[in-house]
Amino acid sequence: MKQRVSRNIVLFTSIMILAAACVATPASPATGESIVPVVEPTIPLVPTLPFTPEAPTVEPIFTLPSAEGYVLGYEADENQNIDGLLKACAETKMECVRGKDIDELVKKEVDVIISYSSEWHVFGVWPQIQNAKAASIPIFMLNADSGEQPDIYNISTLYSSLRASLEWMMAEMGGEGEFVYFNFGPNNYIQEIIDEVLAANPKVEATSMPASFDGESFTKESIAEMVKANPKIKAIWSSNKQMDIFWALADLEDVEHLPVFLCTAGVNDLNGWKKWLESDPNFKCFATINPGHTDYEGVYAALFYLNGEPFNSKALGGKWGNTLSYDYPIITSDNLDEWMGKVDSLEEGDYGVYRLPAMTPEEIHTRWFKK
Repeated sequence: MKQRVSRNIVLFTSIMILAAACVATPASPATGESIVPVVEPTIPLVPTLPFTPEAPTVEPIFTLPSAEGYVLGYEADENQNIDGLLKACAETKMECVRGKDIDELVKKEVDVIISYSSEWHVFGVWPQIQNAKAASIPIFMLNADSGEQPDIYNISTLYSSLRASLEWMMAEMGGEGEFVYFNFGPNNYIQEIIDEVLAANPKVEATSMPASFDGESFTKESIAEMVKANPKIKAIWSSNKQMDIFWALADLEDVEHLPVFLCTAGVNDLNGWKKWLESDPNFKCFATINPGHTDYEGVYAALFYLNGEPFNSKALGGKWGNTLSYDYPIITSDNLDEWMGKVDSLEEGDYGVYRLPAMTPEEIHTRWFKK
């Protein structure tokens, strides 16, 4: 019995010694296996440089180029308001001389010409434009579009605004149906724009109505009778007297569907438009607010151009790619309230029609010339 207990004690003691050895001593590597010590990675010390704050971006200060030595010639009839041009000439200190026409200014050997033009005038002076081109004198045509190039530039919204009004009308018609238009004169340039838009809308059936500045081409009564007698007319477009059509149809009754037509952005016109829209939320109309100081802006454009500053290619557009573009508002029934809340940012021009205020010299440079 004592021997068995002794054996058990010895066995238990041996087990405890073996267990302690396993805990205290790491396992030996197998025969032939080398022991590689674990080396902690070290991070090299990089010298700390003093913090240098990034220099703030400084926008270049706009400076007006010199007008010294340049002579600007302008042609305008005696009734033309030239206040904007004279103001710009005084601000730039550019010598500005008047001529009865382009040919007289060519003879005076001016450096650049500002032409107070129109959709009628521009075609009548075509031979004189050729004479200016032959003398290498650039021309800036105001409120008109000339396709003559090079060095002939248009400062005008005529092409884009007329085309926008026609395209809006085609969209409201759904690209089909009966369309009546009045091209006063008629004016061949305006007719070309009408034909371009109609060509893109072959399902529209167009009817040209006689329109002359002599006498009355239409009256409120004649427009009302035409719409009553032709209920399929979807749209009526006119190059002039748009609000005559507006008032002709404003009181028209017993007509199931009125055609769409144009409005103008006059003080009273917008109020009449708003009242109509309040009584008929489906009423549709279209108007643009055009630049009111192309002569002022033209003088600065000429100055930058004479100093060799290239035009921003994105600013040139129009039918022939030589018209300096404007960001002008287009008003429809959808945004009428918005623009009636912005009239304080506009100017009231001739006949109470709103117009855009003049761009500043810096705005002119930013919009039309490369930075």
